[in-house]
Amino acid sequence: MQIGSTIPANNLQLFQARRASFKCSSSPLNPLNRTQVQAQNANPVVSTEVTKKHLSNLEKLLQKQPPDPEPVQKESSSRPSLENKAKGLLEALNLAKVWPEMKAMEEMSPRHLNRLQRLLSKSPEYSPRNNLGNRWREYHGSRDWAGLLDPLDENLRREVVRYGEFIQAAYHCFHSDPATSANEAPWPRHVALPEKSYKVTKSLYATSSIGLPKWVDDVAPDLGWMTQRSSWIGYVAVCDDRSEIQRMGRRDIVIALRGTATCLEWGENFRNLLVPMSGDNDSSDAQPKVECGFLSLFKTRGAHVESLAESVVEEVQRLLEKYKGETLSITITGHSPWGSLSFVGGG
Repeated sequence: MQIGSTIPANNLQLFQARRASFKCSSSPLNPLNRTQVQAQNANPVVSTEVTKKHLSNLEKLLQKQPPDPEPVQKESSSRPSLENKAKGLLEALNLAKVWPEMKAMEEMSPRHLNRLQRLLSKSPEYSPRNNLGNRWREYHGSRDWAGLLDPLDENLRREVVRYGEFIQAAYHCFHSDPATSANEAPWPRHVALPEKSYKVTKSLYATSSIGLPKWVDDVAPDLGWMTQRSSWIGYVAVCDDRSEIQRMGRRDIVIALRGTATCLEWGENFRNLLVPMSGDNDSSDAQPKVECGFLSLFKTRGAHVESLAESVVEEVQRLLEKYKGETLSITITGHSPWGSLSFVGGG
């Protein structure tokens, strides 16, 4: 290739001069230049000492801590501030010894939560649907659940979750239509049960014995069902499937009660004076007692509905007569204050 033929003649000397001053530095990786590189590194002792010195300086720099900034001194007033007083009080209490931080961290650790999850769930999804047979009385507490709690028996876990789903169905039914007419008898309700083998036989209502002042309706007229005295509270259902009856070892009657929802129900919850369950004025210690608010919701009649106590007793007696001769169980399940009323209803 002739480079000079492509360049004007007047710039040929300049190009040749620059070309003559250009030098290509050879790569040290070229095996042809290995002897030259070895000659340049003929004194390895000096290079090693310099490297050690650099490494030593770098280590000192990394280990050196930055100086702490001097605290800014504020002008102290003659009277200590409220914040300093509170800080001094908390330090004097030494709450760290009362509630150790390590214990709280341990309870929130993944290992602790995983152990709790394994206790509550022995399977990834659902407990097995085993045949209970004659052991159903043990799962319902005939032997105080001896040997079934630690570790939690898979059949007992399924029974607990199953009856909890009956309560959830009561919540869904109430919140789908919470209003109850004060001028006419209520219509029958449809309850979407979690168990297709059960059918609802009766709706249950609870009535409060207290009422809100009239000025509440004047101030907040849009409260609606929140201020009604009588409300749908739950249902009675019975197992009507032969295969499920055989699996459980008996025909099961369920009384499911939801939790507190209306303002008047909350008002009854705060009436915590203990009164005899029978309604008599017997104040002896042998007489079982219950909070008067719970007992009021259990026994008060509404304008167009029976009391909860009357409804439960009447329906259970009817079902016992209908299925006379069969092995029956009556299971009362409820949430919040109605969990307490489950004991009252059972009594």
